[in-house]
Amino acid sequence: MTAAAKEFDRHGFNGASLNNISNSTGVSMGALTFHFRAKELLVDAVHERAASLMREAVERAVEEDGAPLHRARNVLLAVANLLKKESAVRAAARLSRERKGKGDEWIKTWLPALRDQLQLAAALGDLDTDADVETIAALVTSLLAGLEISLRTPKGMPGPLRSPEHLWDLIRPALTARQVPVRVT
Repeated sequence: MTAAAKEFDRHGFNGASLNNISNSTGVSMGALTFHFRAKELLVDAVHERAASLMREAVERAVEEDGAPLHRARNVLLAVANLLKKESAVRAAARLSRERKGKGDEWIKTWLPALRDQLQLAAALGDLDTDADVETIAALVTSLLAGLEISLRTPKGMPGPLRSPEHLWDLIRPALTARQVPVRVT
């Protein structure tokens, strides 16, 4: 599974080769295709591995003590850290982006938990009144997609952000900033 995840991470669905996966594992093509009769089935297995990792990380993130906005941060950091460390998670993100009609598989593993925490934060008054939960969720999704893509950036090109925490630091002020009314005298 690791070899398949790395192949899909590096080359995407269309560029991935069952022959490369077979060669990198030392498993014959016959044995590989016996277990995975089509590339789609191998993609499904990589997605399931990534989903399992994501579910565990997101569960831990929302079970931690703290305010809902802190737990939303934990979800973002959990996803970002898995993107940095796990080829299966990067592969799942890339494959979700590339495969038409199946683009929400990866997002479904973490976005509902993020939305739940943001909605709780809004209900408690922890979000700015102008901060819309769906807009924040879209922004976080875009930041994570950018991180996922930047992790494949060749040397010499602009690389990933300093740290996953930096992603949160970028958006947090806009979430909780309280607007001070301008007084006209």
